[in-house]
Amino acid sequence: MRYALAIALLLPFTGWSLGFLLLYGAQATGCSLGWQDMAIGPISSLRALLILLFAATTIIIATTVFVALSSEKISSSMSGTMLAVARYTAGAALFSTAYVFSGILWLDLC
Repeated sequence: MRYALAIALLLPFTGWSLGFLLLYGAQATGCSLGWQDMAIGPISSLRALLILLFAATTIIIATTVFVALSSEKISSSMSGTMLAVARYTAGAALFSTAYVFSGILWLDLC
């Protein structure tokens, strides 16, 4: 692949930024519409939605990282050093996803 390195380096953090926009857009919409006051069992509907989006974002990023870095076309077109850099970058994207978005589990929503 011609742009394998760019894809492997940019895809995880592009997914993170899209997840960030989706989560905080949903939070702002839910707060303005009063979803934090509607309960689904023991939690509010807004928190349930945000937990669902958090889980989906994390799974999508983990899947794209796995697919991007295990692909033979990408691995064969990169040197060992650049493959290690791409793996560390992907790991940083996964860690930052879990660290930044996990606040929806215990912080006040609105």
